[in-house]
Amino acid sequence: MSVAVMKALVVEDQPAVAQALCVLLQMHDIPCLSVSSPAQALRVLDGEDVGLVIQDMNFTPGATSGREGIELFRSLRARDPV
Repeated sequence: MSVAVMKALVVEDQPAVAQALCVLLQMHDIPCLSVSSPAQALRVLDGEDVGLVIQDMNFTPGATSGREGIELFRSLRARDPV
């Protein structure tokens, strides 16, 4: 019997914070991808099987192609409302 491995996506505009979160997840055998903007997150989610999204809710204004954390959260909820 094979065990499915959950992959995590970290959406964080501060590289040191994203790296620290990924290191912690990988210590628990959870593969981790990280991106720095909500727009990048949505592109990853279109092509990757991700079981967990950890996202920054306070992106730097203007650095996120007009999409703030709450907008990403709403997009994620619309994709998977459960």
